[in-house]
This record gives sequence, structure tokens and C-alpha cells, in this order.
Amino acid sequence: GDVSINPDGTCLILTTEILRSMLYRGADLIRDIEWVIFDEVHYINDRERGVVWEEVIMMLPDHVSIVMLSATVPNTFEFADWVGRTKKKPVYVVSTYKRPVPLQHYLWCHNKMFKILDADGNFRTEGFRQARLEGKKLERDSKKHGQSGAGRGRWFKLVQYLMKLSLLPLVVFSFSKKLCEELSYTLSGLDLNDHKDKGLVYGFVDRSVKRLQEVDRRLPQVRRVRSLAARGIGVHHAGMLPLLKEVVEMLFSRGLIKVLFATETFAMGVNMPTRTVVFNGTRKHDGTQFRDLLPSEYTQMAGRAGRRGLDSFGVVVVFCRNDEVPAENGARQLLTGKATRLQSRFRLTFNMLLNLLRQEDLTVRDFVRRSFAEAPARRAAPRQRLALASASEYLEALPLAACQGAKEYLAARERVESFMQKEVSAILRSQALASRILGPGRVIICSLPLLLPETRDIPVPAVVLRTGGGAREAFRGGGSMYILVLHPEISPKDAKNTKKQTESLLSEGGVLRQGVTKLGRSWSIAAARAEHIIRICKQRLRIEAESVMKPHRSRSGGGWGGGGDPVGDAVALLINAEKKAKKGGSKVWGGYPGFVEMHPQKDMKIKDLSFIELHRARRHAQASLNDMGCFGCNCESSSRKTNLEKARAAMALERRISRLKSALSDDRVAMLGELDQRVAILQALDYVGPTREVLLKGRVACEIGTCDCLIVTELIFENVLDDLDGPEAVALLSALVFKRRTDVEPQLNGPLTRALKRLNEVALAIGNLLLKNGLDVIPQQFARDSVHDGLMQVTYEWAKGTPFYQICELTDQPEGSIVRCILHLHGALKDVRNAARVIGDPKLYQSMEACAELIKRDIVFAASLYVA
Repeated sequence: GDVSINPDGTCLILTTEILRSMLYRGADLIRDIEWVIFDEVHYINDRERGVVWEEVIMMLPDHVSIVMLSATVPNTFEFADWVGRTKKKPVYVVSTYKRPVPLQHYLWCHNKMFKILDADGNFRTEGFRQARLEGKKLERDSKKHGQSGAGRGRWFKLVQYLMKLSLLPLVVFSFSKKLCEELSYTLSGLDLNDHKDKGLVYGFVDRSVKRLQEVDRRLPQVRRVRSLAARGIGVHHAGMLPLLKEVVEMLFSRGLIKVLFATETFAMGVNMPTRTVVFNGTRKHDGTQFRDLLPSEYTQMAGRAGRRGLDSFGVVVVFCRNDEVPAENGARQLLTGKATRLQSRFRLTFNMLLNLLRQEDLTVRDFVRRSFAEAPARRAAPRQRLALASASEYLEALPLAACQGAKEYLAARERVESFMQKEVSAILRSQALASRILGPGRVIICSLPLLLPETRDIPVPAVVLRTGGGAREAFRGGGSMYILVLHPEISPKDAKNTKKQTESLLSEGGVLRQGVTKLGRSWSIAAARAEHIIRICKQRLRIEAESVMKPHRSRSGGGWGGGGDPVGDAVALLINAEKKAKKGGSKVWGGYPGFVEMHPQKDMKIKDLSFIELHRARRHAQASLNDMGCFGCNCESSSRKTNLEKARAAMALERRISRLKSALSDDRVAMLGELDQRVAILQALDYVGPTREVLLKGRVACEIGTCDCLIVTELIFENVLDDLDGPEAVALLSALVFKRRTDVEPQLNGPLTRALKRLNEVALAIGNLLLKNGLDVIPQQFARDSVHDGLMQVTYEWAKGTPFYQICELTDQPEGSIVRCILHLHGALKDVRNAARVIGDPKLYQSMEACAELIKRDIVFAASLYVA
């Protein structure tokens, strides 16, 4: 960013954001690049910055070769496949699961260490058992002697314990800046450095801070770091001044800091191994909520333990707060679970769209299709094209049904079945309705294609035996509604096929029992689901449902009548009911004239209007089906069956072809719809023309990469910045750079208060436009998330020349956060300066140039110790 040292060197070290900016701008340097090395490439999983990594990988020219490094990528080949397809080059995966220095993992509980994972990766359950036994023993002793087993010096004892075992230096990972500071205070009585080491620490710290002004050297944070480091203790987190973080890092690497309290960033951005790593708990706040650490996060931090060439093994300790032993299963998952799979964080931004619309050799749609999010679809596309061609050929060769209305009839029938399934599902959502309407003995008309393929076209009667579990569980999985179903009277050939199907379902648990009556009529007790029910009838048979469900010895393989056979009696009642139902009347789909359907209001006593409308829609669809007259068709039954089978096969192929075409079309890419919405927003704001050419306002927005490009561009074109002096303009832009909330209300002058009000109005107007064009935003929330005024007074005073120690007193934010905000603010001022050059506004250009110089001073822009 602001630091540029030897930009003509043969090896450049830079952030992905800077490389992305170079790619968008077409920098001359890109032509000379031969290799790009992505360190910690699993950072592509980061919710905020991951999209930048994807953009860079996709935009790198074909002549550039890539090396990607990571310790925690489980789906290596999936990711490599995407990179290979994107860059059209082979990707060589070089991996190892063996650490050069193995790790041993322990619990620190009751002031003792218990091993829970050895160097060979074996999980030690006895470590948890010993920790619990030790806790019970101490609890008994404390009750006996009236002493508490816990104390305030547990960290003190842990450090002393590790020091005796020569397991220092030590890094303690804590997931809060405040907690890092608090933990360092617990070691106030500990001194780990001798006089020689103290002299080295004082000398290095004093030389390092000499580049600061005298007043800044007396900052409380500087004095505290110096005092802690002299005793061999350090703190490292984002709230610290960058210079002091570097001081701590260098002292730690030289062995002058033996105990370091750090946040997670120390494991990501600093390559400094240690002898021992301690976790102060295994839960963190990820910016949204508190959650357990992921195995990949644990692996990344634990990997700091073990120094190659110095240690035979590294030590990792989980500090048990309040001596509470963690759950064994959770610890096993954390220590031995798989790392988090790399996932696409690709998302569309207005800055990205505007920059892509300016590219001649790459369209936005192609860019979206090439993202990691679309990798599975791209990988499946060749297979799907072959399947589409094969299905199309097969459909053309398929013989047509003799009856041209067969397909139309089947489609109408499916509409009726779909409505019926919704009705049944609605009934089952109510426990009372389910037990009253679909209780034992209720006669239903059903179709069971897996058990009885012929019932696809000839539904059969059945009687409900049991609706198991609760109403909601009745049709889950294989179904826990059990019915006694009569098989249709079929030919010997079909009977043989049905027997094989039944035997298969018996082995899978879909059928409890099956048998044949003395007169040769087959029956089954089978599991059923909502989609199997064609009609719920008024009739309710008096059967001993539970007795029918129980296994028993049935005469004659399931004989009927006689009163001593519950299954036979139930089958007899159902056959008699079927005979009566077949008398008189004309057939309709799912209907036996004698089996009268239950009416939702008169019989089911349902008053819900949506259910009644659903029932009416089904009856209307049923009437349309009946009018087709397919049941009254004069075709022979065998011819009719053949026609339906041919039509059903053709419909299945047509559906498959439709699904494949949909999968291969742009309609399946959800982001393409959002793309059109965002382009419409840019057109409404006059950033993009009717033919998607980038206009003047769009070219200005392309220059804004540090903060929201739409808001800043609107401020520029509304001349809001022209009415402010330098410090006021600095303060206003800080509201778009700073992203935290503070408890301190800034004190602002009149012009700045009015400018802030206008800024909020602009943000709200853009939020309303986003919502109007279909984006999922709440305008008021968008404005609150975009504008944070917490450091406006701080940055105003800094631009006026106020010393750093004085501006620190104006806010509750730590020194490091203030420095980071001012550094980002410097980038935003340069962005606005470049935008002024685009529109040809010399006054604004000179103003922003002057503002950038106003804030570029003293401790905030102190040179890095690594390069100075």
C-alpha cells in the first residue's frame, strides 16, 4: 500500500489487494511477472478478503505460473482442479501429512498436565479420565480441609511448570485483545530474564523507539511493552502500535521474550515457531457470534509449536478454565477432525463490476462462471452434455404410444396426485387430525409402485393399521404408517415379478409381511408415505389393528375368515368392501364408486380456508382428468398398458433432458441474476450507459478501492468535500474507513456535523436504491454499516497536528486501531485524489494531496523495523 521499497526488484512482496489493483489497471509490471506465490492460500476461505484471492487467480495472465502454499487444505484436488481448469494448465499437488516436528497435546487441569494426543496421532481417552479423577480427589480434599482447589495463580503455576520441564519459549493464544493484556498482568511477579537479557531488551527497545518523537516515546503502551519485555513477557495483538508489534516479534525470535500472549493473527502472519503453544480456551468470536474453534484453526495455531532442528517434539496445551475438563467427543473432533474445506467466498461488488466492464478481453458473465463457486458445475458440464446428447438420441428412437393422449393423461394425473399429497401432508401436521382421519381401520386408495408396479395405473384399496411415532414422523424415511394392502388381480407372469419385488422389499424392511388367501388373492402389510395415498375414504373397517401388526401363525399362508386369524379377518373385510365398491358407476382415477371420499368440511371437520382451497383445486384437476375418459377407453387392457408405459418412458426422458438443459444454462447461476440487478443500479446512478459502457461517474468509482465506491463518488459529484477544509475532509472520509463502534461520542464543529448528516443521507439513498432493485438489504442498516463516526474527532485533531498521545485520550479505541484507521484513511485520500484527476478537478486534487500530507507523520507512519 503506502510502503513501497525497491519496486523494480526481481522479487516483490505485496498484498493480494495491491496485486488485484495492478491487474485491473493493466500495470506494466504484470507483463514481467513469471511466478506468483500465494502463501497461506486457505485464506480464500476468509469471508471478507477471500473474494480478492479468487479474483487474482482468475485474472492472472496465462504466462504467469503459480505456487500455492498451505498447511490446512483438505479438498486439495478439488481446489487444484478449479485452478487447473481456470488457468488451462496442469496443477501438481505436493503434499505430506507428516510434520517434521511431531506434536503432543495436553490438558492443563488442576495444576497438572494430562496427555490427550500423542506424537503418533493416537487419541488418549485415559488423559480425560485421569483429569476427572484428579478433580474429584481435589474436591474431596477441599471439603475435608476447607480449601478451594482453584486459585488466581494458575497461569503463574503453568509457566513455572513448563519452565522446570524446559518447555519455554511459550505462546499463549487468546481470542481477545483485552484478555491478552489481562493475562499478562497475572504474571506480574514473574521474571524470566537475567541481567544480561534485560540489558539486551532495554537496548533494543530504546534503539527502536528513537525514531519516534520524544513525546510519543512516553506513551503508556510503549512503557508497558518495555517493562514486560524486560521480564521476558510479551503481548501481541491488533490493538498495539505496529512498531511495538515488530519489537515484540523481534525480541521473541531472539529468545528474549519467553512467554508471549497473542491473538490468532500471530499464527497467520508471522513465521516464528516456539517450543510450546497454550490455548486459553477453545471458543472465539468470529465477528458474528461465539463458536467453537474449527479443526483447521486449531491446527494452524498449534502448528507454531515445535522448532525444526531444536525440538524432538512440540507441546500443545489446552488450558481448562475453572478446571472444567472439556467434553471428550468435542476435543477429539478439534484435535483430529478434518480441516475446513476451501469454499468460494466470491461475491459481486460494484467496484469489481465497473472494473470488469472496462476490460475488453473478459466479460463479467464469464468471470462469474469461472469462479470457484461455479467449479462443480463446470466440472460436471462435459458429463452433462454427453448425457443430454444420449437422452435426446434415445428419445428420438423411442417408439411413440399409439394413443396420442396418453402423455396428456399422465400429466393430468400427476397434477391430481400432487394436490392429494399436499392435502395428506397438511393433515399429518396436526396430531389430532392425523389420529382422527388416518387412524386404524380407515380405508384408503393407494398406489405403491415400488411394491406393486401395476398400481401405477390401477390403484388398490388398503386399510390403515398404524400411524407410528407422531403426526410429523408418520411419513419420514421409509414411512412409519403401516397399511394392509390388497394386491390387484393380475396375470401369472406379473404375479411372478411382483413376488420378486416383494421379497426384495421384505429384505429392506419396506414390507413387514405378505401372504395369499385361499382364493389366491395376495396381500401385504407395508410401509407407506404421503405420496402413496390417492384418496381417503369415508369407510372405516372394524379390525384389530395391533393384532394384525403382530407376527402370528396364519392358516393356509394367510387364510381368511374363522375369527382365529386377525390378518385373515382384516383381509376378508377389505375384500368384501372392495366387491361392494366395484358395483355400479363408472371408474375414475383413484376411485371405486362404492368408496366415497371424505369431504374436508362435512367429514373431516376442517375449517382451514387454505386446505379447503387446496381440496377444491384437486377436485377441479380430478374433473379435468375424468373428462379425458381414459378409464373408459375402448383399447384392450394390454394395449392401454403399453401406451401408458411408452408415454411414461417418454415423459421421464423429456424431464431428464429439461433438467440437463437447465443445468447447462445460465439460468442456474444465481449470481447472474444479481449481476443484472447491480448493473441496473449502476445505470440508475449514471455510472453505466444503456449498452453497459462505463461513463464518467463509473470511471471515478473505479478509482475508489479503500471504501464504498458508490458513496464516495456521490460525495464527490455533490461537491460535499469542496465545502470542507483539509482536516474536516479527513474526518468525514474517516467515517467510511473506520468499521467499529465506540462508546465515545465525537465532538464535531458545525460544518463537519452538516457534512456527516449529508453523508448519512447519501448512504440511506443508496440503500433505498439497492432495495428497490431487488438486493437483499435494509436501507437503514446499510447506512449504519457504511458510516461510523467514532474516530472523526480523532482524525480531525490528527490532521490539525495534535500529538498522538492527546488524540488517544479522545477515544476508547486502542492505539493500534487508531493507527490502522489513519493508514487506511491515507489510502482513501489518495483514491479521491486520483478520482479528481479523472474528472479534471485541480482544486479537489490539490486538496486531497494536501490532506494526505497532513496525516502522514510521526508514529503512525514510522518506518518498519524489518526494512528500515
